[in-house]
Amino acid sequence: MNFLLKNLLSTFTYTTVLIGLVTLAIDWTTPTTLEVSNSIDILSEYCAHDALLQQKLENPIYQSKHIAFEKDLYNHQNGNSSNAEFVADYTLPVVVHIVHQNGIENISDAQISQAIQDLNDAFENVGYYDQGTGVNTQIEFCLATQDPDGNPTDGITRDNSPLTDMVLETEDIALKDLNRWDPLTYINIWVVKEINSSSFGSGVAGYAYFPTSHGQPEDGLVVEAQRFGDTQSNSAVHVHEMGHYLGLYHTCLLYTSPSPRDRG
Repeated sequence: MNFLLKNLLSTFTYTTVLIGLVTLAIDWTTPTTLEVSNSIDILSEYCAHDALLQQKLENPIYQSKHIAFEKDLYNHQNGNSSNAEFVADYTLPVVVHIVHQNGIENISDAQISQAIQDLNDAFENVGYYDQGTGVNTQIEFCLATQDPDGNPTDGITRDNSPLTDMVLETEDIALKDLNRWDPLTYINIWVVKEINSSSFGSGVAGYAYFPTSHGQPEDGLVVEAQRFGDTQSNSAVHVHEMGHYLGLYHTCLLYTSPSPRDRG
């Protein structure tokens, strides 16, 4: 598993960028073929990725690492005439950390399993998530079956903490320190009741860090429990954030960066 995440992450990133993963390009919250009971446009709620990336890029060490990653990816892309070698089946192990205070945010195992199924459906571009323009990414996700000590697990942890109502600018690492499995081996997803922001209020539905943070304390995704597997529409949030985790920018990103990669 260590090899899977540590050495193949750039391959996943290239593959998803190359095919234009529909996660960040299509609004699955308003499908033309299905009735959606919740009229809220889920992805219109603030995704904190851009602000967090800008903040991280203010650190010269992180910026240098990020530029190097982008250059390697750019050279990798332009050095291959065909993308056939990148199209392969990968299964990535996920651990879901439920942080709660015995409220509705302590979601059931069944809802968590549905969230992973929705994630797989989106990356396979089937069912609800097939809008006629995407493709199968050949990337699959599964709840981890072995914990860091080698013991059997269902890939779900539960921690009782007031950090279920967290402020992303000041409590991101404290939240993740509650329970973190080796990010070089697992994709960590923290599920909380509320993501608050000192800059943007309570409108943050989720966030994730780029591959440049792989293996660092901040590595992983944070999403609100009400968006995680409750409905296929709501699951668009963690699907969206997984795109960031694998290296995708928002489409039509407008800020200037020293990166050589076209953001689309």
